[in-house]
Amino acid sequence: MITVNNNPLGLIMNVVESLGLEVTYAYDDLVFVAHSAFLFQMDKNPQVVNLYFNQQSDINARAGLAESLIKYGQENGLTIMNKGIFAIEQQEEENLKITFSH
Repeated sequence: MITVNNNPLGLIMNVVESLGLEVTYAYDDLVFVAHSAFLFQMDKNPQVVNLYFNQQSDINARAGLAESLIKYGQENGLTIMNKGIFAIEQQEEENLKITFSH
């Protein structure tokens, strides 16, 4: 597995691109995909990535998408864990609040 400074961002990008999607934003340990339809949260273990779906994403599409992401993750040396959902809330100025639910 290839990571830079134990950061699997390149591998995450490979997985996402395998599905014809793109990383739209990466900040700290979070990687937003498909205009925030879902995100990855990098774990302390660089081989593990947590998957969260936006609470506003299509509920019926989540299971199939998670299955594909997990499959392509394994092919790229990543363990992708489907952890639940997240919500984004606009705060003062340009700050965002992200809340995770399992």
